[in-house]
Amino acid sequence: MHTATKAAAAAALLLFCTACAAASTSDAAKHHSDGARQLQYQAGDPAAMLAEYDGSSDVLSYTSALNEWQIKCTADRLTDAGYVDAAYRDEQQHGGPDTSRLEVMRHLTASVPASQAPTNCASIAAAYVVLVEK
Repeated sequence: MHTATKAAAAAALLLFCTACAAASTSDAAKHHSDGARQLQYQAGDPAAMLAEYDGSSDVLSYTSALNEWQIKCTADRLTDAGYVDAAYRDEQQHGGPDTSRLEVMRHLTASVPASQAPTNCASIAAAYVVLVEK
């Protein structure tokens, strides 16, 4: 992927993630087109929804990974899960290496040094996508 294309993809993801962070739960129920907002429509914990999207029954691993990711982030659990979903979907469209949302979540978590947490994870997700896409 060309540098300009990567930059455009990162900008789009960052805009999406920023919109998710700014959206209230009521806004999420109104607009179901984004990954984080789609999670709002589902019953249960966002970690269970990420597992379901991946076709996995190992909800415990997703819950644990989302707990670790959420510790690194300043947003709420639903928004943090949305960052993971958006990053995964973007990767799948642009040749990224991750094979599941669980893998994305673990890589994103590892990308945030303890000394920098909690942080704005929208920017972390956007930067990660730029780095891993082909």
